[in-house]
Amino acid sequence: MPRMPEHARPSSGRRAVSGSPGPRILAWPKRIAVNPYFATISEGLEHKGWTVKDFTYLRALLGGFDLLHIHFPTFPFNNRRLWITGIRLAIFASLIALLRARGTRIAWTVHNLAHHEGYHPGLEKRTMGWFTRRLDLTIHLSDSGRKAAFEAFPALRARPSVVIPHAHYGEPPPNGISRETALDRLGWARDKPVILFFGQIRSYKNVPELIRAFARWPRADVRLAIAGEASDGRLQQEIAALASADARVLLRLGTVPEDELRLLVTAATLVVLPYREILNSGAALLSLTQRRPVLVPDRGAMAELQAAVGPGWVRLFHPPLDPDHLDSALCWAASRRDDRPALADFAPAAVVDAHARAFAELLLAAPGPARRASRIRRGTENAPIRARDAARRTQP
Repeated sequence: MPRMPEHARPSSGRRAVSGSPGPRILAWPKRIAVNPYFATISEGLEHKGWTVKDFTYLRALLGGFDLLHIHFPTFPFNNRRLWITGIRLAIFASLIALLRARGTRIAWTVHNLAHHEGYHPGLEKRTMGWFTRRLDLTIHLSDSGRKAAFEAFPALRARPSVVIPHAHYGEPPPNGISRETALDRLGWARDKPVILFFGQIRSYKNVPELIRAFARWPRADVRLAIAGEASDGRLQQEIAALASADARVLLRLGTVPEDELRLLVTAATLVVLPYREILNSGAALLSLTQRRPVLVPDRGAMAELQAAVGPGWVRLFHPPLDPDHLDSALCWAASRRDDRPALADFAPAAVVDAHARAFAELLLAAPGPARRASRIRRGTENAPIRARDAARRTQP
């Protein structure tokens, strides 16, 4: 996904005075190259005077941090080999235990409830049960996501939690190109509607099923564009074979440069995200940021997203995806829109403010020296919670 445009990055608050460091956060991760959401949070907190360092095992062992902010605790399970998973799991559990013993607070932003590939479901379930009993705060991207997390991990009900929406990716620049120009630069015909899927291609995202549904749709004038890097060779081969049988399918397999991704989204008539499993979606928000309507399954927080931004921008379908879904969604997407998606609740500055307040409340409630409390108060100066969703909390 592209970087956050400069004009959309958080700018509220002020930096800490030199020599007066704010609270110290170990962010796991601080940034991810393909998704600016993580850097938006970290850089926004730094702008407010917090010290945010990218996670390394050495930094974690050396200590000195007030808070560990983790996004993907299921990472040990990203391997089919059980012995590799076991080693990763032992390191992860030892690290969490060490940080807890030192008094470091631990916060988890709940992007997903389980690892999508599900290589070791039984072991993962037991591990996540252990992990969630050792958390001090959970951050959820939606109300429905929090409810689902509470159902999956009952221990979370007894711990502080807050709903803070996923930040959007900034308003399109005032001098942004038109859809027609984007089509021209891609070498695509202006008179043919384009349905787009983009993002990392993993099995749960159901791209082969999208191509199969499209293949059964007889409209000759529509194009389906698939852009992104497949997570494994077998999946890539399956997608390439399906696409080769239909000249209407346009493939951009591999890493998509930022400029080209913006062109693709701008050129799309409709973005389709046919995931089998979905809780939240950064790809949906990026599409909405670029003012492109989105078709998503009625699962996870997608109905909540539709209610937030408006039914003119998010359309739900009940799986499995079929040609009728695509046909009706394309007609819907092609209709004129005079408004914009209602993205105020997803504004980056408001999302950063909400993180600052949630972390500060957590750390101020924790036992510690007076100097830490002073650092924390400095880190929350000029940080009111402006996001409507960020005010919805649950305390133990």
